[in-house]
Amino acid sequence: MRKFGRVSCAPVESYQGNVFMFKKLYYAVTGDPNEKVLKKYRPLVEEINNLEKAFEDKNPDELRAMTQAFQTRIAEATTELRAELAEAEQEYLDVLGTEEQKFARVEVERIKKELRKEEEALLWEILPEAFAAVREPASAPPVCAIMTCSCWAVWCCMAVASPR
Repeated sequence: MRKFGRVSCAPVESYQGNVFMFKKLYYAVTGDPNEKVLKKYRPLVEEINNLEKAFEDKNPDELRAMTQAFQTRIAEATTELRAELAEAEQEYLDVLGTEEQKFARVEVERIKKELRKEEEALLWEILPEAFAAVREPASAPPVCAIMTCSCWAVWCCMAVASPR
């Protein structure tokens, strides 16, 4: 142990062992957070893998058409909310500079939040099909393994960005 003036400091190495011990104890009680994330997404990966046979028979044009179908599906499901949002934004512009501006802005934000929530639910719904469609063109064995890892990486990022 070194002494600097009145303060004595232990080497950093001695603290690292304690931190590891406490971390291991914490994970024993609460569970490993990484394992929780993996457990959450395993059913999605299995669902994608189960879709593999159905997607093997599709040609590249059919797979490209699926992207348009996904976009159309989302647009159709959110048409009403988008119209409501456009109306609320127009109302906000009409009352700009008045006392009602604050209330109109709150309404616009509420509708935007509702729209994002609806889009997110739809994206989670089409996620397995979308990943299976993206993975299928890269069906070479080394690339398949990479795509599975990519699926995991994207889902982990999505979980951090917007926990379900």
